[in-house]
Amino acid sequence: KFATSAHEAFYALFVDVVTRFHDGSIFSDFASESMTVSAMGYPSWWLEEVGYFGPKAANGVAVTGALVLGVVTVAALAVGLGFWLGRRTSTVKSKGYAFIK
Repeated sequence: KFATSAHEAFYALFVDVVTRFHDGSIFSDFASESMTVSAMGYPSWWLEEVGYFGPKAANGVAVTGALVLGVVTVAALAVGLGFWLGRRTSTVKSKGYAFIK
């Protein structure tokens, strides 16, 4: 009985959510003769804050390809130098495979 009622409640919620929010629109006023339909999306103030319409000229920071390339190059050199120093200062010197008899 509990599982059946939980399933029915979930199914009713699913149908309600799919009916209200589909195809980028929000449907409401189901009890009236004509439903109200509004576009679903972020408000314009949010889109402006996150830079959806382009960078802000006043206090925005522009990231160029040269800056990204420089950061990636420095990171690769740091990894290479760390690997080289680690191999150079290693106390274990291997001379090949040791065969077990």
